Amino acid sequence: MNTDLDVVLLLTALVRGLATTLLLDIGDGRPPPDVPTRRLHAAHRLAARNGLAGEGLDPA
Repeated sequence: MNTDLDVVLLLTALVRGLATTLLLDIGDGRPPPDVPTRRLHAAHRLAARNGLAGEGLDPA
């Protein structure tokens, strides 16, 4: 199955927005979020298994 261009553009915008926000926060002296590695792995597995249509897990 080929990925639709709309999905690629959506993900690009989301990642860019998150990265920009994180870099601005770090530039202002705020520490990055302390998210346990276990939660990040669980969120990644769910996203890989279910895609955009599935349930997500908020890692924070």
